[in-house]
Amino acid sequence: MRHLITPLMIILLCSPVYAADPQDTLDRYFKVLTTRNIQPLPELMTSTSMKRLKTIMDTALLQEGRASVQLQQRMFGGPVDAEKIKATPPDYYLLRLAEEILQAAEMQRFFVDNRRIIGQIVEADNMVHFVVRLFMHQNASQNSDLLVYTLIEEDGVWKMNFPPILTQTLGLIEAMAKPTK
Repeated sequence: MRHLITPLMIILLCSPVYAADPQDTLDRYFKVLTTRNIQPLPELMTSTSMKRLKTIMDTALLQEGRASVQLQQRMFGGPVDAEKIKATPPDYYLLRLAEEILQAAEMQRFFVDNRRIIGQIVEADNMVHFVVRLFMHQNASQNSDLLVYTLIEEDGVWKMNFPPILTQTLGLIEAMAKPTK
């Protein structure tokens, strides 16, 4: 059987959003989940996500009160001064939070086994959303969840907005940092 390449197929194959790059980035993220090697994580995230992480963490760590002291303990092993916090790069925070998330999952015996990309939504030439079914297990119990991952092209490289678990974790830290009235 002969395969014909139509003009539409050529456009789709040559379009940057249909290039392998966004899915390659997503695949690298899932490799982090399954191998639990978090070192490549910072290079996979968008600069906007990393700036937001730095802002949230600095704000939370610099607040007065018990919550800030507890967060400093989690991030640095004890109290630190404002200069140390301001000098800490977002990569450090991301790796610490990822480490905590993976340790918590391990303690609960919760592991990601596999994933299946259900589809993708191209929002713009530089933005793609992947709908993914994650397959997980906890002890003998099997489970799955449907999640959306957003990838954005930055300077010719496809990167991720923070995945749902990191977004939730940052939301909790941000809420904790808000002054009580």
